[in-house]
Amino acid sequence: MTFNRRPGPRNNRGRVDTQKLATGGAPPSFSPADIASVTRYFWFRSDLGISAGGGTVSAWADQYALNDAAQASTGSQPTYTASNPAAGNLPTVDLDGVDDFMMVATLDLPIPTVGTPVWFWLVFSQVSWVSTRVLLRSSTSGATAAIMIQQNTAAPGIAQFNGSTANLNNGAPIGTYVRGTVLFTNTAADRILLAGTATTGAASGNRDAAAGNFALGASSVGGLASNVSLLEAICLAGEPTELAQLETYGQARYPFAAFA
Repeated sequence: MTFNRRPGPRNNRGRVDTQKLATGGAPPSFSPADIASVTRYFWFRSDLGISAGGGTVSAWADQYALNDAAQASTGSQPTYTASNPAAGNLPTVDLDGVDDFMMVATLDLPIPTVGTPVWFWLVFSQVSWVSTRVLLRSSTSGATAAIMIQQNTAAPGIAQFNGSTANLNNGAPIGTYVRGTVLFTNTAADRILLAGTATTGAASGNRDAAAGNFALGASSVGGLASNVSLLEAICLAGEPTELAQLETYGQARYPFAAFA
């Protein structure tokens, strides 16, 4: 079963009215498709671009049509929950914390600097917590961990890493959907924001992630799998100037999730 990229009613620019799909209401004024201020790497949403057979996800199409995610091994495919009561009956992509993960085989992220930042916007829930388990991770050509977001220290802590563990944040309680953003620049501006809790001030490192070595839900070689439920994941070359509009979009689409 495949949930096609960009189905449904379209606005006068030919884009899908994603908010109308979710709520049946008036067309929205903004969706992540409208971000144009920074380079875009991927946009995954749990009701778009999903290829699910037998209740598991084999492919997840990037809504920017740049870097799709896939998992050919049936045993490592995340579960597709078509209507998750904990997520307002929206669909979710659920990783089991044992061996589920998806590879983004074409993604080539830069070495993070002030001039080449890497920024993630996520809506997710930690279903359970085990120290060092990975929400997402890239690796160097030698399979050493590079850009990474992982569970760390003590529940429900999440930290960023790209050579150094930094900015531990406890703002995502177990079992609660939250919006999170993570900025990588390898400076004291590196930052994690989970709901209304921000941690910053420590540089996370400057390792060079190799092309194709990026995974959702585990390390890029399949270890350290995390038990998380994903609704949406966006990766950009820095925080966009459209951030306020993105937050408004997210709060309208996910009223059950903690944003502040």
